[in-house]
Amino acid sequence: MEVIAIVYLTLITEKELNTNYSIKDETLRKSIQDRNLIVPISVINKKNEISFLDGFIKKCLEEFSQKDELARVYYDQYYKLIKSLGGDAVTKDLDWATIKDIYADEKKLEAFNIFGSLWDRREYIIRGIITELLTKENFTKHPFTEPSETMYFKIDDEISLGYHFKGKSFGFVNTPGTEGLNKERQEDLKMILENKKLKDIFVKSPSGQNTGGNDRWVWKDVDFNKIRDWEIIVDNFNILKELVKNSTKGE
Repeated sequence: MEVIAIVYLTLITEKELNTNYSIKDETLRKSIQDRNLIVPISVINKKNEISFLDGFIKKCLEEFSQKDELARVYYDQYYKLIKSLGGDAVTKDLDWATIKDIYADEKKLEAFNIFGSLWDRREYIIRGIITELLTKENFTKHPFTEPSETMYFKIDDEISLGYHFKGKSFGFVNTPGTEGLNKERQEDLKMILENKKLKDIFVKSPSGQNTGGNDRWVWKDVDFNKIRDWEIIVDNFNILKELVKNSTKGE
């Protein structure tokens, strides 16, 4: 079979193939170079759009059926990996230029250091903000395996509203003293957590399964990047109270 072309896939257009390193056989290397067989293709074009991935890999993903689940998983992970690596490569020059600009200006550097320190401590600070808000709403620490990680508000003898700090989990937790949540109750609570009345502050799962559940928890993970006012967490808990109250009336 005649070789018409050899595709060299790169993350960015500026990347050049080092043929001396990649093709060890000198005779083969010279033959390839003389015939101009190497065709470089970048996954990212000049507009910083993913072209190779969306134009080829993504279309492959769309063609896979259920029986090709394993192949679909591999292609999906490859798509995400290349997209991530390509994004890093494209933003590198911008990152470098930004850092140079900051360090060249004393005021910018001072502000950068202040916000950098604040950013490093953000998880601890956010925990304090949420703890204060929930304490005002009569939430208390749950005697869980990690009491300091969970706050709850009792709804009834079986379920309570709950927030888990470590997992950033919002939803329902079993009331202290109970064995846990049975399967039927878990499904009911999942439906409540999917209610459109709740303000969207939650992580979007690629699988579409945004609500988790087990015999102690039914929850959604909170995405802090979506929050502009921390009172929204309290607002959502108040909405849950009403939804549970209404669902109980309907039984």
